[in-house]
Amino acid sequence: MNLPMKNPPSEKRSPREIAILNQAFQSFNEATEQLQNSYDVLNEALETNKNYLHNIMESLPTGVIVVDQNNAINTFNKTAGAITGLDPETCLNKPLSEVFSIDLFEKIVGRTTKEKQKSPIVEREIETPHHGKIYTRISTSPVLDKKN
Repeated sequence: MNLPMKNPPSEKRSPREIAILNQAFQSFNEATEQLQNSYDVLNEALETNKNYLHNIMESLPTGVIVVDQNNAINTFNKTAGAITGLDPETCLNKPLSEVFSIDLFEKIVGRTTKEKQKSPIVEREIETPHHGKIYTRISTSPVLDKKN
């Protein structure tokens, strides 16, 4: 059985109560706007820092390849691309083993990840898709946060 809904009895609000509610809504809106402005400023600063670090990475004369804990490539600078003959953009987010057919990198990265310390420099000749065999010096360092 459906009963018709009744509107709640309307209560008379005093002008003082209405003024207090109005002030509360205005304060809430101002606080929300301030939070949004702070968020926008922080987001812009983050983007500026991100671009700054990207520009540094791209300006390095050394090839830099960074992998995450699953060995997926998340940084591949243009110098690494020039050395290997690979397009950095196509290498991003791919497993290291998919981009490089040799397991040398996997072994070095695995050792560095396991020991959480810099590996010794390895000098090897490697085969690249466009440059043929090239002589490389490879070193790895773990990227750690403040906790470890």
